[in-house]
Amino acid sequence: PAAARPLPDTIVCLPINEWVGLPVNSHHLMREAASRGYRVLYVDPIGLRRPTMSRKDVAKLGRRVRLLRAPLAPVEPRIWRLAPAAIPLQDTNVGIAVNKRLLALQIRRALARLRADRVLLWAYPPQLVALRTEIPCELAIYHRTDDYVSLPGVNAELLGSWEIQAVENADLCIAPARAYLEGPLRNARNALWVPNAVDHRRFDPSRIGPDPLPQSGRPRLLVMGTFDAWVD
Repeated sequence: PAAARPLPDTIVCLPINEWVGLPVNSHHLMREAASRGYRVLYVDPIGLRRPTMSRKDVAKLGRRVRLLRAPLAPVEPRIWRLAPAAIPLQDTNVGIAVNKRLLALQIRRALARLRADRVLLWAYPPQLVALRTEIPCELAIYHRTDDYVSLPGVNAELLGSWEIQAVENADLCIAPARAYLEGPLRNARNALWVPNAVDHRRFDPSRIGPDPLPQSGRPRLLVMGTFDAWVD
């Protein structure tokens, strides 16, 4: 029998959320991967929509510009953050094409510095699965954590067409909701249902310290995340 192919040693994670901020799915999974021996290149997102002049978007843009002074930096053991340069036109095919080339160049340089050998591409935005043809990549995963085409401000028609291509090109599609597997991901070559989980280590009482809300009664309901323009 043919010898089994060695597993990738480096994960290129293309998330929806920046490394700095509330811990979400991509942080949890990449920390878990690092703890199991993988090296992780966490590429800060370039966004799904065109930024506005809102205070939130302006602050985010300023933060990203500052990070460009040292775009590749270790953030945790076996995890490096790459702050990429990109143009803020993710709602057009031209912008996606330009950013694809820009991202590929910066990721290839980062992988060379990390001396990555076998690479797994793990993409959350659907249009970035196409990067598998631009970087040395053994496998590609499309991880759909939300109904991206319904998010405010995105070009739903354009993003929907890129999602169809992502499903066709990915070796594996992952979703936290069964409805995604039966809907947008139904044509995936391989599909996996992975419900969103809780990293129990972040809620270890020995790490949290004294009760921050001693005046509050019990039981308590804890919501960790963000409420934005829409909730389903």
